[in-house]
Amino acid sequence: MNWNGSEVPRNLEVWLYSQKKGSSLRLGIHRDGKNLTLEFRLGEATETLYRPAENPHASEKARYIREGLLRGTTQPVTASIH
Repeated sequence: MNWNGSEVPRNLEVWLYSQKKGSSLRLGIHRDGKNLTLEFRLGEATETLYRPAENPHASEKARYIREGLLRGTTQPVTASIH
């Protein structure tokens, strides 16, 4: 296997972050007795991270629901249909 004509990088994550969007990767592999070259265009990936935060102004009902969800003690809500 070769990576853009040379050895596969030891740290793929570092290599990937050093590349620009739109760069190509030529991956040479040997499969079923044949040498094949696969070419990929590198795109841009975005990652969104969320972190829960306490709302200091939450109502008593909201705090009750939160505690129930965290402890698994919420009660089912029943709705009557007329």
